[in-house]
Amino acid sequence: MVGDDRLSEIPTPAPTLEGLEQVVALAEKRRRRARKKMAALEAEIIAADAAHERAVAARTEWIANSRDPQMMMF
Repeated sequence: MVGDDRLSEIPTPAPTLEGLEQVVALAEKRRRRARKKMAALEAEIIAADAAHERAVAARTEWIANSRDPQMMMF
């Protein structure tokens, strides 16, 4: 998670193959989690953009079809 100081640094193990393998495994898990979060955020942005476009279109249509002359000021 952004701003999570616990994940900002990869732990430094004893310089053994087993220790380094653990660091690699942790880094791979972190990368997978980050990519999963990014995919979810990208999907949310797409959904938010679509909702915004629908809302703007509905407002524009409502104003165009409104019989209230004051709305023409907008």
